Amino acid sequence: MFSFAGWMRIPKTKLTWIFNYKTHRTRTEGTLITGGIPLSLNGSGGSILWEVSNLPNGTYHVFATIADRSNSRTVFAPGAIVIMRRARHCRLDEVVMRTGLYAIDFKGNAGGRRNLGLRLFSHGTVSSGPDGETYSVWSVRNGSKSDRVVSVDGYGGPFNITFTAKAQSETFFRSGSPIVPAIHRLFCEGMLLDMKASSRKTYRDDRKVSCP
Repeated sequence: MFSFAGWMRIPKTKLTWIFNYKTHRTRTEGTLITGGIPLSLNGSGGSILWEVSNLPNGTYHVFATIADRSNSRTVFAPGAIVIMRRARHCRLDEVVMRTGLYAIDFKGNAGGRRNLGLRLFSHGTVSSGPDGETYSVWSVRNGSKSDRVVSVDGYGGPFNITFTAKAQSETFFRSGSPIVPAIHRLFCEGMLLDMKASSRKTYRDDRKVSCP
């Protein structure tokens, strides 16, 4: 929100305020905030509620154009408006259970067969998932510099998921019951790369990640 005030000295002249913004103080065209606010002999002023939810963080300069039928005059506001937002963070375990699939950065050598840099990990179980069921939580680490399309299935069970494991990332996902199937398998390019039994420990991970 910002305020404005002004008056005119020429009777019987229709003048209006037009407000724009830009990221630097130059006389180039800006982006419209609002316009058509009348300026009268008695003066005009007030406050403008500026919707900035779609603007990225940064410094913005607001300026007003006082326009009539023949010409206009541009006046910059003194100072600037700085938009800063705090990043919202959530717990990793809560995000995984809510979204079902979530990736974080991974720096390191994941190892794995065929030199593809892919490994499968079991992280434990959650007794009450979003559907009131028991879930097991897994992840695929991709330590390579290339994205990989991978599949994970439940050996002897109905579970199956396919996704792109981004380069140098660890992608977490939730599976079904930890009892059936208890073993999961990791495939890439038609090859079986890893096989793990479900961990029976309780899954918890309080690392902070960006809220999706």
